[in-house]
Amino acid sequence: MTEIRDSNRNGWKIAGVAALVLACLAAMGLGRYAYPVILPDMQRGLGLSYAHMGTIGTANMAGYLVFAFLGGALGDRYRPKMIILICLLFLAGAMVLMGRVSSYYTALILMFVAGMGTGGTYVLSQAQSKQWWPVCQGNRRYICAFPGGGGRLV
Repeated sequence: MTEIRDSNRNGWKIAGVAALVLACLAAMGLGRYAYPVILPDMQRGLGLSYAHMGTIGTANMAGYLVFAFLGGALGDRYRPKMIILICLLFLAGAMVLMGRVSSYYTALILMFVAGMGTGGTYVLSQAQSKQWWPVCQGNRRYICAFPGGGGRLV
């Protein structure tokens, strides 16, 4: 009977890690690596200088940095999965609205919000996966699930 319970628990943990990997893929793929592709078209469409575009990129990284810390604190206080979901909604909303941008300041604010969503999602997803397994098993699964950090060393 306990074997069935343990296998069910492990199945849910694997599904949870798969969900966290997809969340990180969305956060890092869309929020951090896809936006530079749209920057040249945004620059032409809005008539911005290279300095403006650099500031927009900096706003994204500033949002990431702010919410990497703030998201961790909120994850400690509230449920981390709820904070991850909220951060993904911030990211998705900012990316959708980015296609409708008509001014520099709107783009600046939306890139900051997208950075917040990316930072909160990525940091909390990594922390959440480490809590689900004992240290001896968790490190192997963590490296497989999130190769961006230590997995590249393997």
